[in-house]
Amino acid sequence: MDTHDPRNANQVVVEATEAGAIQIPGSTWLQQAYFVRQGPDLMLVGEDGQKVLIVDYFRLENPPELVAGNGAVFTHDWVVKLASYTSPAEFAQAGQPGAAEPIGRIETIKGVVEVTRSDGTQVTVQKGDPVYQGDKIDTGDGAAIGLVLADESVFSLDANGSIVLD
Repeated sequence: MDTHDPRNANQVVVEATEAGAIQIPGSTWLQQAYFVRQGPDLMLVGEDGQKVLIVDYFRLENPPELVAGNGAVFTHDWVVKLASYTSPAEFAQAGQPGAAEPIGRIETIKGVVEVTRSDGTQVTVQKGDPVYQGDKIDTGDGAAIGLVLADESVFSLDANGSIVLD
């Protein structure tokens, strides 16, 4: 059931259940939202300030898929990868940063692009920097990035985007 939080007019609260999928209104709102893990809950924050709080999403054994208005589907695996890290302590046993081999490099960049490494480290990247499996890339307003991956395939991400390299 969707309810509006009386303390925040820009927030919708949804109770997560294992049955079915959760429909997120707006044709591309979900694709442009930031995914934030807040303990057992999932908070989606749109560029417009609108928030969708999905209560107990991470407590469920089989969390529901999230479905955008345009039909795009976000599985639980993708939601976990896109959800922001909640604390650096989560990475205490993740291994040494930089121990992995790069899976590609930044070929082109425009504006400010932030990368969160799998160990929780956040860096502002530049042309020529390596990228690693598990990196979460976020482009800001007016920013864009072009990657060349190890197999020589290319990938680009435009302004206000977010992706996890898996």
